[in-house]
Amino acid sequence: AHKRKMDMFKDFATILEEAGHLTEAAEMHHVCGNVEQAATLFVKSSQFDRAKPLMTQVMAPSLHQVFAKAMEMRGDYQLALSSYQRANDSQSLVRLYLSNNGIRNPHKAFAIVMQTRSLES
Repeated sequence: AHKRKMDMFKDFATILEEAGHLTEAAEMHHVCGNVEQAATLFVKSSQFDRAKPLMTQVMAPSLHQVFAKAMEMRGDYQLALSSYQRANDSQSLVRLYLSNNGIRNPHKAFAIVMQTRSLES
């Protein structure tokens, strides 16, 4: 009975998503345990506060990249750094650590550049 109920929620989530009701579809995906899709839809619909608690469970670097950019635009630099790290975006990490945004840390920026160079050689 539980599996049938979850399958019904998944079907409902797909229908909502296809109809363009992204927030509601994200909620259904979350209920079904499909956290990655829920986070994707929350980010796609600019529901970043709803996506935030799910991002630690997201593996897709591309989603972390989009989320990090949004957090940076909002001025949440710590969260942006965290998502850029999960996205393996060294350039953005270095840029943030070298900018005047309250998290300036040239030593960390230098360490990232050196680590990136050693990985490339």
